[in-house]
Amino acid sequence: MTIKSKIFAAILSANLLLALCMYLVSSWTFQNGFLDYVNRFELSQLDKLSTKLIDIYAKEGNWNTLKTDRRLWRSLIQEQSQQPDAHRDNSLLRPTPDKEPVNTRSDRERILLFDENKTLLLGFRKPDAELLFQTLYLNNNIIGYLAIEKRIQLAYNLDRAFAQQQKAAYAWIALGSIFISLLIAFPFAARITKPVRALLDSTQALAKGFYQSRVSVFSKDEIGKLSLAFNEMADNIEQHQKQQQQWIADISHELRTPLAVLKAEIEAMQDGIRPINDISVNSLHQEVNYLSRLVGDLHELTKEDTKSLSYHKENTRVEDIIREAIESFTQELEDKKLKVNLIAELLPDLQADQDRLMQLFVNLLQNNCRYCPENSMINIQLKKKNNHLEIIWEDSGYGVDDKNLDKLFDRLFREDSSRSRFQKGSGLGLSISKSIVESHKG
Repeated sequence: MTIKSKIFAAILSANLLLALCMYLVSSWTFQNGFLDYVNRFELSQLDKLSTKLIDIYAKEGNWNTLKTDRRLWRSLIQEQSQQPDAHRDNSLLRPTPDKEPVNTRSDRERILLFDENKTLLLGFRKPDAELLFQTLYLNNNIIGYLAIEKRIQLAYNLDRAFAQQQKAAYAWIALGSIFISLLIAFPFAARITKPVRALLDSTQALAKGFYQSRVSVFSKDEIGKLSLAFNEMADNIEQHQKQQQQWIADISHELRTPLAVLKAEIEAMQDGIRPINDISVNSLHQEVNYLSRLVGDLHELTKEDTKSLSYHKENTRVEDIIREAIESFTQELEDKKLKVNLIAELLPDLQADQDRLMQLFVNLLQNNCRYCPENSMINIQLKKKNNHLEIIWEDSGYGVDDKNLDKLFDRLFREDSSRSRFQKGSGLGLSISKSIVESHKG
């Protein structure tokens, strides 16, 4: 079952339930409301009987005449039942129709007379019957009450026909609302499922390797946000894929060059073209050292990518690590006639990995020795800034073109390919340095 069908079925089910509830509530409300109207209408039809009863009480001063002469009471009831009623198919208080249930009382039996204390004088009251009272007044004094038992169901054919007509109208209204909901539900379900279907198609395409797959965003709701998130994910996957391809191509290139040189020099020695002496062996040794550094750096980056590069942080005085790194480069700095000026404020110890920081500073000093001109200065400054340690490392090197600044930390990036790779290194030092800094929340 597709999501479109599920949404359509859910909307249809909800509307069916709503239509059924609306029909039942409307029918129940009308039934009770109309029955209450009929009862009150019948009570209002007793006005002439009330007038005659008041006249009798006015002549006698009590209800004794009616209590003793039951035929007078029956004649008054009979006279009332013979009065025409323009609103009904028969006169009020006619005999109970044959189609009514056996336990339904006739209209005559439903009329009762009470005195001013609501003591029953005439008529028989069923214990469970509800009554509607009409107060009898004489000279603004209450002399009694005329009552009629409330109907618990419709008795007259015209009333029943009207009630059935209203129920049928409610049923047609419910069916009409269901039909309208069907007309609305189908395009509504299609509109909801269209972006979901587009997301599904794009996800399947992405899973098959079509990394350019994207979805159009037409709304700002949850589906629109999901589409934006998908496009962002697809961008990241495509970018990562391109980086991986470039990374593999760069590694292949970096490995191919020293291997080709090694192969050519060894073959030249085998063929006797190049003599085997200290110069040729040193050349081979340089190529092997370069390969060793490259493989070592690649291994470091691989561990960083897989989060397996271990860090053992402890209280560390960064200034001491930098001084130790400078001392280890004493000979290289003297050969290039480079001077180091270290300025450090009084700083607290930091939680850091000493070995990794040493690796970071050694990478920077290697670049200084490779690229700085002779008789130049390396300025290193340590200071506290916003609860962080700020290290400013400046030299007088060749610098980097502005167009290449965003590539400075890319793996295997070297700005000037014409230089010897032995002078420049593997092109991975700054990438490793960046990983070390970020691991220290720098």
